[in-house]
Amino acid sequence: MSWVGILLALAAAFFAFSWRITVRTKLKLGKNDMAFTALVDFFAALTAAAFIPIFGLRLPANVSLLGIFLLSVVFSAVGDFLILYATKNADTADTSILMPLSNIWVLLLAAVFLKEPLSMFKVLGVVMIVLGSIITLSKGKKLVINKGIVAAFIYGWLITGTILIDKGISSNFSLPVYSAVFYFLSSCVLTLLTGRQPIKKIVAEFKINKFWSAAVGVQWALFSLTLLFAYSQAEASRVIPIMRVFIVMVTLYSVFVLKERERMWQKIAGSLIVTGGALVLAYLK
Repeated sequence: MSWVGILLALAAAFFAFSWRITVRTKLKLGKNDMAFTALVDFFAALTAAAFIPIFGLRLPANVSLLGIFLLSVVFSAVGDFLILYATKNADTADTSILMPLSNIWVLLLAAVFLKEPLSMFKVLGVVMIVLGSIITLSKGKKLVINKGIVAAFIYGWLITGTILIDKGISSNFSLPVYSAVFYFLSSCVLTLLTGRQPIKKIVAEFKINKFWSAAVGVQWALFSLTLLFAYSQAEASRVIPIMRVFIVMVTLYSVFVLKERERMWQKIAGSLIVTGGALVLAYLK
């Protein structure tokens, strides 16, 4: 993996960290999370579109790719809502540590449908991710489960499909075009899912958070773009684990800055084990 790919993956980690902290610390309580997510995706689309003059306009000649692209948009739209909901309604560290569970789904899908062999190191990586998640969520003899954690868990399934599709077809687009169209359509899907009077609900969400809703959208787009450019430099299976270092960043920030001290040492240990497991999956055969 090139140094450019590593730097881009680390940049993606920083933007993943920054938007989660912004959501957790700057946003006022809204009335409709679906409408707010549609608003954030709209600002993300505008941000990505600003890069089009720099990188050019290129669309795929193969029309059949558009159907796969739309499927990815639907996955992402629902996933965006779930991860925003999880970030706003659950412990910051908990939701971040659960995200690498998507690595497990990728591994299992590859084993079942692509007949890729399961090595000892792959099994070890999976065990580390599961163990880190259990350590983080353990509270005595019980596991901490709430709506935010369930949302983060489901998000892991959806983002698996999005990652695989992004890696497979994004090279057929100019990457800012891909990201801009992707987020615009995602915003449209979420607007439809908002229900009656969606525009009114979206405007109401903007009035509540104003600048900060735009800030989250900008950070979201920069995360997407740096990750897509990282894909162009290396395999997604190697980029994603490096990007996962944001888990440790978020965990330390939530513990020492946000003062989310419940299960403090469990969160720190869990984040290190989970990140280690993701790196084992990527770099050991």
